[in-house]
Amino acid sequence: MKKGLVCIVCTFLLFSSCMISVSASGSGQLSVYGRTGRPGDTVSIAVNLNRNPGLITMKFSVSYDSDLELLNVSDSGRLKGWTTPSPEIKSPYIIRWADSLSKTNNVSTGRIVTLNFKIKNDALTGNKTVTIHFEESRDANGGKNEFSDVSATVTVTDKSYLFGDLNNDGKYTAADSMFIRLIVAEMDKPEQNINYTAADVNGDGKCTAADVMYIRRLVAELISPEELPVNMQ
Repeated sequence: MKKGLVCIVCTFLLFSSCMISVSASGSGQLSVYGRTGRPGDTVSIAVNLNRNPGLITMKFSVSYDSDLELLNVSDSGRLKGWTTPSPEIKSPYIIRWADSLSKTNNVSTGRIVTLNFKIKNDALTGNKTVTIHFEESRDANGGKNEFSDVSATVTVTDKSYLFGDLNNDGKYTAADSMFIRLIVAEMDKPEQNINYTAADVNGDGKCTAADVMYIRRLVAELISPEELPVNMQ
């Protein structure tokens, strides 16, 4: 009787340990950041692993707006077991890493892959969504990790200008800072050919000291175009 009871207890403990090995292991965090461009431009979106619970496999899919074309993906090498994606690129697109024989968890954080998109030539202006859908991740003990889906916005602007580029030369220079100050001081002149629409970088419908501040930061590379309020609306 005792021997039978011992066998039952051992079987229960063995089953419990197996259950534990495939239970939820940890919660991770991914992040992506938006980009701004014009029809015909190429924009890159980095997928970052901000919190890594410890893993040996990772799989997610990338869904994106029909006005965007995924050209290619670039693995950073931060995770092991990169699996070459399908040569047929379409939304949703599967990306995975499988270092399945590893007995040690990868705990690296940072950029894990870069998605390179082309904004189609006939793309309409507005916000286009790129979403990272988490599929699966496991640790070295077989435990399941959990990640939430994340999304980034690609803002397609009018082909003729970029916000903050007041002289339409395709770049941000001291000239843009000068022009926005002239506008606010009401010293601008018609012959200067200033793009007034591009000057309203905070999207409040007028040119003020706030626009001066943002454009000066933009020229000094203290912020990126994606951080302009008008591109985040």
